[in-house]
Amino acid sequence: MHPQRVESLSHTQRERLAYIDFRLSFMGEIGRPDLASRFGVAPAGATRDLALYREIAPQNIKFDGSSKIYRIGKEFSRSSSTRRSVSCRRLLLGLVMA
Repeated sequence: MHPQRVESLSHTQRERLAYIDFRLSFMGEIGRPDLASRFGVAPAGATRDLALYREIAPQNIKFDGSSKIYRIGKEFSRSSSTRRSVSCRRLLLGLVMA
């Protein structure tokens, strides 16, 4: 991701972008309902976050129109600064899934 662009965003939006990055990295996909249930955002807000993520890291995400879900891109490169060990621990403890 472009660090300067991300730094100008609100903390909550950066959290949502990091969550998108996390879900793609570990689950291989993310949809609007995932963001809506995790963060309580409206579908339009989830769409904006996913569009922003695509703008910042287009190689990481692709839209699957047949299932209306975003999937991990072939050239995915983890954008979030969260260490992999911390992410794995959160997964095991169920702290990142809604």
